[in-house]
Amino acid sequence: MSGTRRLCKTRQKMLYPYLLDKTVWDLGCGSGALCAPDIRKTGAAFIVLVDKETIRLRKACGPHSIRSNVYFEDMSAIHPSEVPFISYPQNVNVRGLGAMTRQCDTVVYIGCNDGMTACGDRELWSHLLPMQPVAIHEGLVDTMIVYKRIERTRQFHTEEIGAVEAVTWCQEPLPVYERMQGLMTEPINCIVMRTQR
Repeated sequence: MSGTRRLCKTRQKMLYPYLLDKTVWDLGCGSGALCAPDIRKTGAAFIVLVDKETIRLRKACGPHSIRSNVYFEDMSAIHPSEVPFISYPQNVNVRGLGAMTRQCDTVVYIGCNDGMTACGDRELWSHLLPMQPVAIHEGLVDTMIVYKRIERTRQFHTEEIGAVEAVTWCQEPLPVYERMQGLMTEPINCIVMRTQR
C-alpha cells in the first residue's frame, strides 16, 4: 500500500499479544523491507508478504512466504485465526481487501486518518467498524488500531471517525457508521497510547 513505515518499539510491544505465534499477512507490503522485520519482532510465527508488484525481500526477516504479482480480488479469504496487517490502504476502491479480511478474528490497521489519502475504502471500513478496537497507538502522522471481532455494537474512536469521513464525504454514508454516528467517544476496554508532540 502507500507509505508503509517501520514499526516503532512501542507499536511492536503493543502488537505482541495479538501476533505471538500467528501467521501474519502483510497486505500491500511494497518491498517487504520495512514492516516485515518489525513484524517478526512481535513474535509472529510466519509472515505472508502480498503485493501486486514483484517483492524483493532481504532474507533477514525470517520465515516468510511471498505472493507477488497478485491482486487482493484474485485471492481467497484469510483463515480466521491468521492476522491481516494493513498499512496505509488507499482511499480508492481496493477491490478484494475487505473480502480477504472479513472472516478474521484480529486485524491490524495503520493509516493516516485526518483527511489523507491513505486510510482505506468503503469495503474495508464496512468490515472494520463492527469490530472492537483493543489497542490504539496515535502517532504524529498515523494511527495504528488493532481490531478484534465482537458480537455487539460499540462506540467509535475519533481516529475511526476521521478515516470514515475522509472516505465517505462524497459518497453515501456507511450503514454501520450512520446508525452509530452520535457515539463519538473513546472505545471501552481499549488501550490508547498517544505519541507526544
